[in-house]
Amino acid sequence: QEGNLDMKRKILALMLVMLYASGAWGAYYDEGNNGDSWETAYIIDSAEDFLLMRTRGTADAGKYFKLTADINLSSKNAGAYGDDEWVVNADRFCGYFDGQNHTITLDVNYGYISGGALFGSTRLHFIIIKNLNVKGNIVSRNPAAGIINYLYTGSIENCNFTGNIENHSDTTGGIVRLLGDSDGIIDKAIVQNCSFMGSIKISGAMVDYYGGYNGGIVGSIYNGTIKNCTFDGTITTSIATSKYVGGISGMMYGGTIEDCDVLSDSELFANTYIGGIVGGVVTDKEHATNKRYINSCVAYASLNGNAEYKGGIAGFVNT
Repeated sequence: QEGNLDMKRKILALMLVMLYASGAWGAYYDEGNNGDSWETAYIIDSAEDFLLMRTRGTADAGKYFKLTADINLSSKNAGAYGDDEWVVNADRFCGYFDGQNHTITLDVNYGYISGGALFGSTRLHFIIIKNLNVKGNIVSRNPAAGIINYLYTGSIENCNFTGNIENHSDTTGGIVRLLGDSDGIIDKAIVQNCSFMGSIKISGAMVDYYGGYNGGIVGSIYNGTIKNCTFDGTITTSIATSKYVGGISGMMYGGTIEDCDVLSDSELFANTYIGGIVGGVVTDKEHATNKRYINSCVAYASLNGNAEYKGGIAGFVNT
């Protein structure tokens, strides 16, 4: 099945190139701007443009993009293994994107795609995603997030997700799944002025491959900063291995969470560790030197379920 999926990806990539070459679509990189600055940013004004941007991946590393219209990706749905238009280079966005307060609507099944999120994942590239509203529904069978799966270095600013995420795996973030450098060396990742409104539901019988971290804004923070973010919704889990649930972050290995709010009508359910702001603050051998700060945060959420450890701010702190 993996071989067939790889072949389908290659065929789709070839089809996209042929469509643009034929003039069926007008490629954004052929429309006058060079993408070298915000002033000359590539213009994204259609679903086709957006998916092409994801397909090109590292070919657009360091390029600037502006969204100039609301776009609807709901027709780009998927089967059990995910829609191939989402699969191609799903982990290669490496540019700077300004949504200009426009809205992207989606109703997508990422299936078993690794890096399931609107912008996929990124590593070793500094990126910016800002001023974007996303609404709709996400279904995934692998770790997933509303905006980007893994933010290694860069910033997510003024981004809002309204809708529902249903994940049949054990790690989810409302905006970002993993934040920061897991090796604790680079501390240049930030999520600020972002919000999630809706529900995150973890269900199924997936094996605990990824640690079981689920957060309203970030699944797990290694280092970096979560600042001035708001969660307003529910997180429920029926997977025994989904251990940590937090209104802002499921797990905290390092970094800073400050000026964040979990609103009063929010509800959090977990099996082991549940916290209004963070499910667990953990010091382990691999991240022993990471600093951890939680400052000026407020949580009004109801903490429910059979969790062994519950806390208004942190469900569990291991120092």
